[in-house]
Amino acid sequence: GYPGGVAWALLVARVCQLYPNAAPATILAKFFKFWAMWKWPNPVLLDTIVDLKYGFKVWDSKTDLKDRKDISPVITPCYPG
Repeated sequence: GYPGGVAWALLVARVCQLYPNAAPATILAKFFKFWAMWKWPNPVLLDTIVDLKYGFKVWDSKTDLKDRKDISPVITPCYPG
């Protein structure tokens, strides 16, 4: 399938983090170039993942086989990541 609305927003946000002073047209051009070169299945993260130990499952490809099988992980920046 294709990414949903939240995933698209996170992909744009990541490019905006990398080019914070860029004009909208530049962001658009950088968006396609950046994601075309992305080494999938490396996860897209806006911030580091922190497990607050509240008992919720947190995405972790090092310990969870199911997470390791993700093809194009886009991880939300809010708990539980």
